[in-house]
Amino acid sequence: NGPGNGSGDRPGPSDENTSVQARASSQCLASWAEGPLLWPAALYVTGVNAENFPDSFHFDRAKLHNKPTPTVAQVKRAGLSHFTEMKVQMARIESLLATQRTFILGQSATLADFIVYGSPWLLETLGGRSEVLDKLPNTRQWMSRVAAIGHGSATPMSAEEAMTIANLAAPESLGESLSDAPGEQNAMPDGIS
Repeated sequence: NGPGNGSGDRPGPSDENTSVQARASSQCLASWAEGPLLWPAALYVTGVNAENFPDSFHFDRAKLHNKPTPTVAQVKRAGLSHFTEMKVQMARIESLLATQRTFILGQSATLADFIVYGSPWLLETLGGRSEVLDKLPNTRQWMSRVAAIGHGSATPMSAEEAMTIANLAAPESLGESLSDAPGEQNAMPDGIS
């Protein structure tokens, strides 16, 4: 069996890192991954590849931010302005993996790996093979390990069959939540009530 998932040779999430500390670490990494890591990568790769997006995409993004619709040249310049920060953030992934860990929090994949994986994946999905990532060997190897986990396998079925399965399913316990940690309920630092 692969580590933790009982599905043969494919690696997958395990119970190894389900402690309160590991979940808290995953939540902190998620905050970083969905903000400081993602945005420079997304703005860079969509900017330098602006000509590959329909005009409606640029119009939509401008409208979202209450700005005038930019030209492709303006979007490209804006994308390039995020290159340095994107490189810094990708190097931080390399730093997380510099301890010879197989995955970000240890030897098994956790939610943190899947959340952090999104930014380098986006960089290469929209921009092709990245020279920045090629200079980060631990990150490149980790990306291969995360990609090897895969997406599962689809089982063709009708909507009615899917609803029957969903209605008969019982949710698994999430285990101990962060607020359920012994002695942690409503615990506030001294002087804060």
